Amino acid sequence: MSERVTWMDSVRGIAALIVVFGHWIAAFGPTRTEFPALWNSPLALLADGFAAVSLFFVLSGIVLARKPLRDPGAFRTARAYLGFAFARAARILLPYWAVLGLATLILQGDLRGPPSSPAASSWLNDFWSQSRSPGNWLKQAWLTDPLRPRPLVPQAWTLVFELTLSLLVPVLVVLAQRSLFLLPVFVLLGINLWGLPSFVVAFALGVAVARASEIAPRHAAPARGIRWLPWGALGIGGALYAWRGVAPWLGLTGPAIQDEGVVWYVTMAGSGILLWALSNLPRAQRFLSMRALVYLGRVSFGVYLLHMLVLVTVAPHALNLLEEAGVASERARWWLGFLVVVALTLGLAEVFFRLVEQPAIRLGRYAGKRIQKSVIGSGSTSES
Repeated sequence: MSERVTWMDSVRGIAALIVVFGHWIAAFGPTRTEFPALWNSPLALLADGFAAVSLFFVLSGIVLARKPLRDPGAFRTARAYLGFAFARAARILLPYWAVLGLATLILQGDLRGPPSSPAASSWLNDFWSQSRSPGNWLKQAWLTDPLRPRPLVPQAWTLVFELTLSLLVPVLVVLAQRSLFLLPVFVLLGINLWGLPSFVVAFALGVAVARASEIAPRHAAPARGIRWLPWGALGIGGALYAWRGVAPWLGLTGPAIQDEGVVWYVTMAGSGILLWALSNLPRAQRFLSMRALVYLGRVSFGVYLLHMLVLVTVAPHALNLLEEAGVASERARWWLGFLVVVALTLGLAEVFFRLVEQPAIRLGRYAGKRIQKSVIGSGSTSES
């Protein structure tokens, strides 16, 4: 397996764009009842942030498992594991701290956007609606309490699980190398006895997909009769991934069907199946390896972290400027405003990648190698 898999980068980039679109809808409408054609159909996958986060977590499980699966001795010492953990923390926390600092400056400078048409929702207006004490700011910086009160970086809650569950991946890899059946046993015990968050399911699915991809090349090509299996899995995985829209579209309603916990488990399962299917579909991989999509994947973390700042500060100004420019249709302003937000976010994410992410990655790898050096020589840390 190569050091990077470009189609996976593209999938991550597409998922980041889905989050942006979902937050744009939450910020400037329309609501679910006003736009049933989107939310009550498979098209919901285009704006479903729940599903996109599930996909992020499964992808992280795959990417982080690839190196230790190729090199079973990668974490054979505590010092080697500490090097991996330091590199991972630097990769996540340093960019997050940079965005948290920007959000703090915007809040202190009162740089929120003005009233606009279409109007911002209460969901968007509630963010940064109150000052933060130094104690609360430190809690948010260390991801110990990212949700209360309203966070400066609303997406930070996902980083809590991204960081902590990443550190479990070496354990999941060891289990997967012994038997894939040990993964569900560990997950069930972890959730029910040890208090692990349910998102450990996504990381375990990612490790399982990586392990299956590692095993597959050792075996003969599948019989012609089952070569359709990845395409079937792609359809099933896509349907489960888009569960919040597919369920009402199929007439499946009720509190149990749309329960938040159920949705998370279903979308995590769908994400795992979807990514397994893509790992076995060279044609789909070639499509996802197009330069524009790979670029989107390269800056996806910046897009994910920065887009809320753009929504709060720039988007209202953009909508007002469009109205002043003679764009009379509110729907047209809505779509054009979204394109402005995407373009600006991508530009900022490119600068962010060069000035913040790349140095954070290099620092994490360098420090991680130094931590490991006395025991395992020049062994490298997990890829970003």
